[in-house]
Amino acid sequence: MVVIAVMFTPVHIYINTDLNTYRISQAWWMAVEFKYDEEEILLMDFRLVGIRFKPISIIDRIFFSKKAKKKKTSKYKSIGKNIKIEKLLKVLRALEVREFYLNIDTGDPVRNAKLYPLFELLNFRFGGFRVNFLGYNRLIMDVQGRPIKFLKIFVEQ
Repeated sequence: MVVIAVMFTPVHIYINTDLNTYRISQAWWMAVEFKYDEEEILLMDFRLVGIRFKPISIIDRIFFSKKAKKKKTSKYKSIGKNIKIEKLLKVLRALEVREFYLNIDTGDPVRNAKLYPLFELLNFRFGGFRVNFLGYNRLIMDVQGRPIKFLKIFVEQ
């Protein structure tokens, strides 16, 4: 019963580059949040059924210890070996964008001026696109999707 509830409960993916916060959560029972502080140190917060864990020390011991073992590298890469572009596009279509805001500065005023009409056209249709000339970039995105839809996409032939 719990597995069925998990499959139909939406998964939220939240990205905020202004606050350096990246979060994946599913309803009330699970959340993983990554933050960067001023010193560019990764802070990880993991919540499971209301209990907070700080597993970053465990990750430090496993990956950054002096006795870390080298993994065997295979001849073929396993990432993307069987995933086709059509399935990737179906997964992207299964996601629902709840919030989107992009504020960009390329560093080149001429390129920013060329992007301005394009972003205005995108704002007319979708909204949330801005070009600034102040030297900062910002992306705020909140995406939601149900795991049962992803499972259905990868199971179907």
